[in-house]
Amino acid sequence: MDPRSRQAINIASNAILSVNPSNFGLHMFGYYLNYVGYVSMMLLCAWASNHLQDEPEVRTILFSTGTTIFYIQNMFLPIVAFPAKEAPNWRIGASLYLGFACAASVAFFGIWWALRREQRKKATTVAGG
Repeated sequence: MDPRSRQAINIASNAILSVNPSNFGLHMFGYYLNYVGYVSMMLLCAWASNHLQDEPEVRTILFSTGTTIFYIQNMFLPIVAFPAKEAPNWRIGASLYLGFACAASVAFFGIWWALRREQRKKATTVAGG
């Protein structure tokens, strides 16, 4: 699954959960889609590995810092976004995650555009000389 389509799933699930629908099935479907998204870190790492195959030092730094930030975020953010006293109608929970998903989508498209541009430059350089 491409990280871009994964972000679309994440945005859809957080939009469903932000609305907090009264339909139980739709609400549970939002949670299901939300948990499908936990593979995004590994997809992003695979995507980066493909494009950074000639630069092992950069991959090491990116993966170590990305994994650390991912774990820190998963350690503290749910406590703030989903306090137990507000369950099951959290004030900011899904809305906060929806904002993060939208920001991540912009970052993914920016990275995708930059990598495409770099590949075109390499292809032009190889073809030109």
